[in-house]
Amino acid sequence: TVYYLRGYTAEEVKSMPFRDAVTEKSAKDIEDLIKEKLPDFLENLNNPQRTLSIIEQPHKNGSIVITETSTFYRINEQNEHIEVIGVSRDITQRIEDEKIIKERNREIELLLKGSRSVLESKDFSTTAQQIFEYCREITCAKAGYIALLNENGEENDIVYLEHGELPC
Repeated sequence: TVYYLRGYTAEEVKSMPFRDAVTEKSAKDIEDLIKEKLPDFLENLNNPQRTLSIIEQPHKNGSIVITETSTFYRINEQNEHIEVIGVSRDITQRIEDEKIIKERNREIELLLKGSRSVLESKDFSTTAQQIFEYCREITCAKAGYIALLNENGEENDIVYLEHGELPC
């Protein structure tokens, strides 16, 4: 499973220093978690608590695998030292999907705000400006304008212009 998850053989992972097995951010998070959880384990040896963590691990191909890892402490069979036992599952796709959903929800919220401004405002110029701001936020545009075409569709009548500190 280690090979499937990260591209490394079990032997490669076993010989890998801890800091090479996770990203720098995850190493810090794990160290903080150990400082927090180890005293609880030592006080309750017969009742180990499981911890669920998000850990970033490098894949052999250079990508980062985001895992959800369930861990607990135990004393090894020889009663010599503390071991950390963990089970990880790849949640990289779930995290990416959650980001997409969050972005879509933001877009929908902005579109709804634009619709509300049409329904609530009596001033066309103010409404156009509000809609422009919502659209600009959705598209991450720095500049743009709202214009009306004349009746024959040949000329623009600019209602609102935002040059975004760019030359017009």
